[in-house]
Amino acid sequence: LSATGTIHKIDPQNPGDIDENITGTATGYTSGLGGLVIDASGVYHLASNTGGTIAKTQGSSSITTSPRGLAYDSVNEHFYLLVNGSGGNDRIIVLDTDGAVVSGKDSIDTGTTDAEGLAYLSGSIYIQYSSNNDAKMKAYNISGASLGSEISVTTQGGGTEYKASTSNGSTIFGFDGAGSRGGTFDTSGDSDE
Repeated sequence: LSATGTIHKIDPQNPGDIDENITGTATGYTSGLGGLVIDASGVYHLASNTGGTIAKTQGSSSITTSPRGLAYDSVNEHFYLLVNGSGGNDRIIVLDTDGAVVSGKDSIDTGTTDAEGLAYLSGSIYIQYSSNNDAKMKAYNISGASLGSEISVTTQGGGTEYKASTSNGSTIFGFDGAGSRGGTFDTSGDSDE
């Protein structure tokens, strides 16, 4: 591990030579490194040889660590975390109740770069976003692992989008985030006043 965080693979035939650089860089300890392990999920565990601590980090990714929305599926006991996509569509990461990424569910494409909120309702995760200043949503069917068609959402009180959402099990609640306006709607996008 270099001082800049680059991880090098050493040439086994010539131990003083670098064979190749491992994709990504590590943050945390870049000096005083006592040990390094990369687990099966690609997480780097770095041990300090002076501070008696271990840092956990990951290499570079097309997914940022900026959460934009969160929904909970009480049937499967999974959290759905909406994050910014870097250079592409926003993504959903599925986590179990311990916070570990569910195998095969580490990057679900939302189909949009403008996702703002998530809500769980009746076996689907509803992704809220704005397109051309109009509120929209798409349903991600959990059991079928498929993304549905775009649905226009009726806004209330003159709003044009919802920035956050949740559900009570029968209705989706949206909040516009700008004018302190909220609204309720069903899975067809119709106002459910």
